[in-house]
Amino acid sequence: MTRIFCLILLFIASAAQGQGHKIQFKITGFQDSLITIGYHMGSQKYALDTLPVVSESFVIEGPEPLKAGLYFVYAPSYYFEFIVKEQAFSIQSVFGQGYEDVKVKGSEENELFKEFQITMTDLRKQQIELQNQLETASTADSLAFQRDITKVGDEIAAFRNKIIEENPGSFLGGFLSLMGEPTVPDFMEIADPQDRKVKQYRYYRTHYFNKVQLGNPALIRTPLLEPKVMKYFDQIIPQHPDTINTEIDKLFLGIGESDELFRYWLVSLYNKYQGSKIMGMDKVVVHLMENYFLSGRADWIDVEGIKKLRDEVAFKKHSLIGNKAPQMQLVDTTNQPFYFEQIQEPFILLYFYDPDCGHCKKKTPVLVDAYDDFRSLGVEVVAVCTVTDVDRWKEYIQETHMEFINLADPGYESNFRVYYDLRSTPKLYLLDQQRRIVAKQLEIEDLKEFVMSYSQ
Repeated sequence: MTRIFCLILLFIASAAQGQGHKIQFKITGFQDSLITIGYHMGSQKYALDTLPVVSESFVIEGPEPLKAGLYFVYAPSYYFEFIVKEQAFSIQSVFGQGYEDVKVKGSEENELFKEFQITMTDLRKQQIELQNQLETASTADSLAFQRDITKVGDEIAAFRNKIIEENPGSFLGGFLSLMGEPTVPDFMEIADPQDRKVKQYRYYRTHYFNKVQLGNPALIRTPLLEPKVMKYFDQIIPQHPDTINTEIDKLFLGIGESDELFRYWLVSLYNKYQGSKIMGMDKVVVHLMENYFLSGRADWIDVEGIKKLRDEVAFKKHSLIGNKAPQMQLVDTTNQPFYFEQIQEPFILLYFYDPDCGHCKKKTPVLVDAYDDFRSLGVEVVAVCTVTDVDRWKEYIQETHMEFINLADPGYESNFRVYYDLRSTPKLYLLDQQRRIVAKQLEIEDLKEFVMSYSQ
């Protein structure tokens, strides 16, 4: 019984060891004493470890499996990329030489990667030689060189596609699929050139991710997946928040159940649109917070973080561009109620200010000077004081000569500080004839241009 128990413990220990990683390197002719191990993550490179080099050799090992992806070893005089999928293998190379001198044991992925690099090096060398010849070629010869360059480009694409087709399920196949683009039909059966372009665009957009393994977590540890996805969001689809939100939902559907991909794309997209300079992209941020950060799946966020996200949504969601402007219980300086419906002009410029706010003291005179221009454009300015001190409100109107419609909520009967996100002042919102928010936080001159453009 004791012997059986010992055998079971030995089996468990062996199994545990098998779950780790051990990658042996030997670089003949390498003289440095240290080398850095790293990996790609989106557009960045991260160091994993720094190891001593003994007799031109070093070992990358640990008790846990390494996540699959494209890794590298680096020293000031050396750089070499390799694939991690298998967890135990060895690579031998020669310092200063190419992949022809690389020897791989125990890794089909790196054998395939080696052959890919050798062939690609040859094809790229051909391309460079032809490009150099084209630069000095006569007009008569240049067409022939251009044809040859195109031919080599086609060979490169065919070679990549061959690897992808012959190695389904491989990391390299998934990686190379990120380099391709959809082949768009010419649709010459469509007579109208503009209609043909629209058809081609729609085909390209629809088939953009056809060969991309969005649900493969290993591909975020490459330099190609993030630019591929961000190109789609930046260049392929219209820059409208509703469209972007629809495509974000498709992306999260495409990544499946991977928690790693969920976190990676959620954080990446949040950072992207949180910092966007394009007006209205806060709608994308609210969409990400409401539907993903607060979905219960973002389990890395603590209770305090969740509370902050909920507060952020509460402040932002009511005043998004396209929303109907929230109603407020406001009174004028004679304490009479005032409502948007009393204004006949096609546009309302809502100006929220605090009389003692430094930025407001700079913004108010500019708006006063621009008032006549706004009126000529069909814009009525409604200035809303955010403090409850009626005397201070009226003093400020006199001090600044504001001839706008001046309103306040002295009894704080409406929650407008939340509805219009007045955690800071001043704030400007432009409403159209349906009293929807169509612009916000633009400079005065930009608002004038926006109104003129919007009215056309």
